[in-house]
Amino acid sequence: QALGERGIARPGVVALGYPESYGGYGLSIEAFRKAIADHNGNNGNRTAAGTGTAAGTGTGAGGVVDIDIVKEIPLFRPDLRQSAYLTMVQLMDDPTLEFHGVYAMDDDILIGAYEALNDRGRLDPELGEESVTLVGTVCNGARELLEQGKQYGTTIQAPYLEAALAMDQALEYLRTGELRERIRFTPNPIATAETWEQMVVPFLGKAYAADALCTWNQYHERTNGLREATDAKDVCEYVSCLYIPQGLFAAGYAMASINYVLGFACAILLYIYRKKKVVQLAQPFFLGLIVFGALVDTTSIIFMSRDNRTSSKEELDASCVAWPWLLTLGQMLTTATLVAKMFRVKVVTGATAYVTKTARSTMVRKTKVRTKDVSGFIVLGLLVDIIVLAVWYGTDPFRWSFAVTSRDFQDLILQARGECSSEGDNAWAYPLVIVILHLALLVYGNVLAFQTRAFHFISDSKLVAISLFNSIQLLVLATVIIGLSGNNVSISYLIRVCYAFLNNFGVIALVVVPKLYPCVIGKGDETRLSVRSTAISGLGNISAVDSRSAVIMANSSAEVDGGSPPVQVETCNSEAQGESDHDAINRRGSALSNLTDQSETGTNGRKKSVTFGGDNWEENEDV
Repeated sequence: QALGERGIARPGVVALGYPESYGGYGLSIEAFRKAIADHNGNNGNRTAAGTGTAAGTGTGAGGVVDIDIVKEIPLFRPDLRQSAYLTMVQLMDDPTLEFHGVYAMDDDILIGAYEALNDRGRLDPELGEESVTLVGTVCNGARELLEQGKQYGTTIQAPYLEAALAMDQALEYLRTGELRERIRFTPNPIATAETWEQMVVPFLGKAYAADALCTWNQYHERTNGLREATDAKDVCEYVSCLYIPQGLFAAGYAMASINYVLGFACAILLYIYRKKKVVQLAQPFFLGLIVFGALVDTTSIIFMSRDNRTSSKEELDASCVAWPWLLTLGQMLTTATLVAKMFRVKVVTGATAYVTKTARSTMVRKTKVRTKDVSGFIVLGLLVDIIVLAVWYGTDPFRWSFAVTSRDFQDLILQARGECSSEGDNAWAYPLVIVILHLALLVYGNVLAFQTRAFHFISDSKLVAISLFNSIQLLVLATVIIGLSGNNVSISYLIRVCYAFLNNFGVIALVVVPKLYPCVIGKGDETRLSVRSTAISGLGNISAVDSRSAVIMANSSAEVDGGSPPVQVETCNSEAQGESDHDAINRRGSALSNLTDQSETGTNGRKKSVTFGGDNWEENEDV
């Protein structure tokens, strides 16, 4: 009758019954099957197994067609309501199962099904065929559900009438010594939301109000729900969940877009100005690695900005794998590249100091430090991160899961949150190892920048130090705040996104942009070098000038067109008597600038070296 009024072509029904151990389960479920089969046979759409007509069946106003019993499920004790709730959750989580009605062997069981369906929003008539109709029996549930139309109907099965029938038969036997009818039944009329209030049940010469016969409660009081986050595929479909506001996701995408625009713009400009002296001296290979690492790191923001509102479980699991790898390896690539840059200068200046302190002669020594000689920092850093990540994701990987944040007095889940997490108790150890490794590398990079601070005009030690120290602050602050954020997923997300954005934006802005800006304004070939000038710097054929030794190896444009040359250092003893280091540097810097101007006029691929011994400058030409 209920499904007929809805006009569904071929509705499916789920039957919830007592435990199989209950003696009446087999009789009850068989009676239900027979009633459905008889109804379908009477409806003329399918041959039914049976010829009788079960009480209470009918076609209804909409003319019901065949009904399919899609599931018959005996429940489990001790709590049949909770068993019914969890059963309905499992059925609704199955995307292959379609049903339009639920029949329960009594209304008390039906309450558990009602609570699950109501939590999922499946009782709303506006859903059309997605809506579910509830039918029970025995009228021992909650009258409120029937009154409000949430339960379509039930049957009046009254213990009072059963007791009256038993007493009537006992008195008849005592008076006459026999029974006229050995099998008798109490009436079980159908009551719906429209009929229960006025319904009168006649029995043994008396009339009874249906409401007075039923053992239902007047109001519904919730007693069932999820007790574990794993009870449902998506716990947020049944309870309140802490979600990251969509506005924060939009902010995350905006920050990622800023870094993408800046990173790709720098990559394009690096290619366009790759033959400019400013870019050549700054080592385009290292600059390109820094930009690439920043873009990889920034991409982690995209995978962080997802949750179960818009993505499937499989997509979220993939995101939980992607963003830690991108964030870790991207940061390592940029940090290790900067450290390699500083180490390269350290090797050069360290070799000069060594010769000065030990030889103190006019002996000339050449030191070459190529890109491949210091690339081990980058390879080793990435390799260590990959090993830690591989062990982490091979033993206890990040997966999308739900964590309970609050419960009620019945231990039912009130609120939960979705997050990427590991199941193991020691899952925190792997991120901590990564943080410590990265922090140690950042600190070492700062130490190198401090040691080469006197050679800023060739090493960018000041800007690199600022960039690395900025990364240290961000990493420490982000780690501490995320650890203190607790259940607040919005704060945790915001800190992670801001860390990825600010760290990568700072690296590009402090290290890469200063090399490209002179090219953009037309000064990319101005390589005039001065000890006191820091406008042009990098890792070309340049080394430091101090009070005891100096070298400038300047290449003509024909030599550097093919790529970035290795660092070459020629050292010789230099005594600057009677002068302070500052005065000596200034005086020799002026002479050095003039000689550099002359060396830039060289042609035919000639390489000129300018050295000095004592206070006398000499210019030599090495073909």
